[in-house]
Amino acid sequence: MNFLIKPAIKTIVLCSLVATFVGCANKIPVVNEIVNSEFEDCSSAITSSKISANNPAKYHLTAKQALSCLSSAPFSPSDTDKTLMMQLHALAIVNLVKSGELTRAKSEQNRFKRHYRHTDLMLVDGSSFVDSLDLLLGEVPISQADNGSLLNASASLKSELRRQQYWKAN
Repeated sequence: MNFLIKPAIKTIVLCSLVATFVGCANKIPVVNEIVNSEFEDCSSAITSSKISANNPAKYHLTAKQALSCLSSAPFSPSDTDKTLMMQLHALAIVNLVKSGELTRAKSEQNRFKRHYRHTDLMLVDGSSFVDSLDLLLGEVPISQADNGSLLNASASLKSELRRQQYWKAN
């Protein structure tokens, strides 16, 4: 009789462990929903705020807030979350440029390109965010901004940089 009880106990323990693992595997994580709502609240607060004055300190503060908001981004973002993360990161980089922190902007631009490989944001005029910032931050030589170049930066940005280069040389 003792022999019959031991296999029955082993079977019950094994079944309860399997049921526990299956139950845990099918449970939807609540933590991910909290992180997503935190990220959405943070990002909507930053994107809705307007910087009215031409104040480098405000640009710096907004860039820091956007970068800290990115740290609360979801681990496995949906397509809309990924686009929002890219927009927040782009906002942080642009605000770093406006605040005068070009070295930090360059490092964040490199991080942006590493993190979002083969993806880009399009500006209002149809130019590339990555190409425009590469040109502004000196990651790409200004000689690539010639007429007919394959660099997808706005025509006015290219002409302004060519004009500055001309007057530096002459």
